[in-house]
Amino acid sequence: MPQTLLALFALVLLSTVALGQQRHAATLDRGAEEREFELAGTDLARAWLAAVTERAFDEADIGRAGLRFTTDSLTVTADFGPDLGETSPATYDDVDDFDGFALADSVAWDAGFLPFDVSIAVRYVSATSPDVVAGSPTLAKEIAVTIQERSPNLQERRPVSGTLRAIVSPTAQRGF
Repeated sequence: MPQTLLALFALVLLSTVALGQQRHAATLDRGAEEREFELAGTDLARAWLAAVTERAFDEADIGRAGLRFTTDSLTVTADFGPDLGETSPATYDDVDDFDGFALADSVAWDAGFLPFDVSIAVRYVSATSPDVVAGSPTLAKEIAVTIQERSPNLQERRPVSGTLRAIVSPTAQRGF
């Protein structure tokens, strides 16, 4: 009888240790997967940020010779968004055309694709203090690309979400 109790105790102890090991391994795997999703989302946001910042600073700068040093003829905030005839990112020619743009996008992954919602916002900020939103045109625009993971199979983790921001100015943009 004492041997049976001892064997039963050893079996319970071994089962508890094995279960703990399995939970620990699952936690490590889940953490690694979360990092992969975060990196995928960050890569997607960076790609969209690069696509926006390769455009002209403003519609008024397209075909303009030399650098802009004044706010004359800059697009007012109320007119941000695609201009007439611009129907997709391929036809957008300046940074503020992307204001309000949103789409469902995905990143290739081992198990298929990771789906994300992407949204882009553009606003004028103070050229000397980029944390301050400007109510009128300035020589600095903030581009904010926000990503939100879309996944019906989220188990014990929050979906990946985040925002990457960049400040652009006419002197930082490529020549157009």
